[in-house]
Amino acid sequence: MIFKSAGLASFRFTGAVLAVGLVMVPRLLVQTAEETLSAEVPTRMGLLDDTRSIQVGNRLTYVVEEDRERPLGFLVNSRGEIDIPLIGKVKAEGKTCRLLAHDIKSLLEVDFYYRATVLIDFPQIAGNLGEITLIGEVQHPGPLSLPADDILTVSAAILSAGNFNREADAEKVTIIRGNPEGEGVEDKFELNVNEMFTTGNFDGDMELRAGDIVLIPKLDRAGGQFYIWGEVIKPGNYNIPNEREFTVSKAIFLAGGFGQYANKKKVELIKADPNLDEGERVVVVNVQAILEEGLRSLDPLVSPDDIIKVKERRFMIQ
Repeated sequence: MIFKSAGLASFRFTGAVLAVGLVMVPRLLVQTAEETLSAEVPTRMGLLDDTRSIQVGNRLTYVVEEDRERPLGFLVNSRGEIDIPLIGKVKAEGKTCRLLAHDIKSLLEVDFYYRATVLIDFPQIAGNLGEITLIGEVQHPGPLSLPADDILTVSAAILSAGNFNREADAEKVTIIRGNPEGEGVEDKFELNVNEMFTTGNFDGDMELRAGDIVLIPKLDRAGGQFYIWGEVIKPGNYNIPNEREFTVSKAIFLAGGFGQYANKKKVELIKADPNLDEGERVVVVNVQAILEEGLRSLDPLVSPDDIIKVKERRFMIQ
């Protein structure tokens, strides 16, 4: 009896262990699998940049890896936000790419994804924070990179572009601060850079940020000039021809025509007339309709000091 009892007790104990084992093993296996899967996400997202802060005007690439699609490109708007599909505007300014990616991941996983591997990066080459563009009378007009480890001012940018040429009006250098959301102009400044170079007093110099346009006009402005930048073949400043009706479509033709990625339906004419109300300063022109359908009534006149901005279509990173 003692033996049987012991045997029975032993059997009961062994059975209990087996029973517990049968219950515990699947749970352990499931737990290990979940831990393995969850470990894969931070491994991939953990490689994202966690040192550089995102600023207004920065361009970012964004992709959810589970979608198996190409990355999208976004600009950080004037409020420091980017507009993410499915969830809308998300605060980006001041965050790193890694922190922003985890914020978006958390939002996506509430309603839209069981698991989202969000990858965000700067598309610019390492060592710069974007570009500014010099248009007009400097030796080497065109884009100029903003260094990541230094401040670029208007005077320094002009010197980096080879300084003024002989026809430059150095007393009326204009900085156009574009709205990172892509609509209109956020602000406009005029600097007397000639005075800075002559006196050596650079107190009025201005720090540039990504997306800024620096316009250097010609000295002779008797006939008036207009400025055009963006997706045209030859951006720059041009004298307004002596003709009765010089319009936006003619200005684009004068600049060599549209570039490959131009948004022909939303060309912006930014009027220089100070008497216009804020809502009248920017006129959106459907140049494609003007050219293809002959809708000349939609083709506004260009006046001296007006600015034409030809935006690019929303891009995708290959």
